[in-house]
Amino acid sequence: MSVNGIKKISFFHFLSNQKPSSDPVGLPTHALTLEEVLKKDKKKKKEEVDVIYLKETLEKAENSRRSKNYHSAIEYYRTLAQYLESPAIADLQSARYFYKRCIVVAEQINQVEGSALELAKANLAMGICEENLKSWRSAMQFHETSLELSTEADCVAIQTKAAYQLCNVYRVLAEQIMNDNSSGGGGGNSSPGGANGPGMMGEDGNAPTTNKTPEEIRLCSDLYEKCVACSKLAKDIKLEGINCWRLGKVYFWLLLSILMVLVTVIKDSL
Repeated sequence: MSVNGIKKISFFHFLSNQKPSSDPVGLPTHALTLEEVLKKDKKKKKEEVDVIYLKETLEKAENSRRSKNYHSAIEYYRTLAQYLESPAIADLQSARYFYKRCIVVAEQINQVEGSALELAKANLAMGICEENLKSWRSAMQFHETSLELSTEADCVAIQTKAAYQLCNVYRVLAEQIMNDNSSGGGGGNSSPGGANGPGMMGEDGNAPTTNKTPEEIRLCSDLYEKCVACSKLAKDIKLEGINCWRLGKVYFWLLLSILMVLVTVIKDSL
């Protein structure tokens, strides 16, 4: 199977005959980039370089992990994940696997060093990968973990990024609830619009086209309240204003839905 002329590689067999490195001190401290691999032999075809690059980087990652050189290992795994999710390869499922490996190694770093910084980074990257896969609830869990860990580690940069990503995820989940025509609310795996795009709760001013219960609208309002809180953490004034507008709109529909229920009850009692 190939994508854009590049063969997708089944790379998990690469480690079947690998042995731990006998010289952990001599391990390089950074992963080779694709450009560096290309420079080693410019005559190789791109699909051949693809195999070599994956194999070499994966070997270094595993050797680093076995020798407990965890920071190097996590960098190699991260490099593999980023390479596999690049537009040229677009293998998000395999990228997800290596981002999970980053989390496993980051947990080992946390146990050894008592630092949650790498774990916060790994969860953030995993959350973004889940967003690309449109697995929104999973993305929410990883981003929330990243936000919590980065807050504990007092890392403002990761905290800000995690909060910004959560704004988008919460918005998508809220729009799924309001746009789902089936009973019982939303929860699908597709986004009706971009981060500030249209959709039922977008900037076009459209009203919901389906009847939602007060409970469903209240759940939606809870998500937008989180959007407002996260936009404040992200220090994005414009995004905060947009989310406040969205929240006010949801409050209006919540009030309207409650009034409709009361009207129905009164009519039935007459």
